Amino acid sequence: HNNNIHCLAVAINQLATAMFTHQSKNIEQQLKEFLLLASSTLLQMGQNVDRVESKNRDSVYLLLHMIVEQSPFLSQDMLESCFPYVLLRNAYREVYKSFVVTLG
Repeated sequence: HNNNIHCLAVAINQLATAMFTHQSKNIEQQLKEFLLLASSTLLQMGQNVDRVESKNRDSVYLLLHMIVEQSPFLSQDMLESCFPYVLLRNAYREVYKSFVVTLG
């Protein structure tokens, strides 16, 4: 959590809850739609071999996972139905590996 990404996950959940409550919309349904769109976009991004985009891809995968973990409206089952768990596992491994290398 060196880059405070965990704060971003909490903020996204709180803003979404406040926004959808204010608009009298079904929060769970709106967050499910967000999860589907975000997953689809990340999977498309994963096919791009551009060096700049791939540099932060693992962190964005982990952010999506943290959003689901922090949300009272989303579950891991919902995430796994639209985003492969193997990508999350590999992202955690890569981030950990770079963390260990950085610490030396």
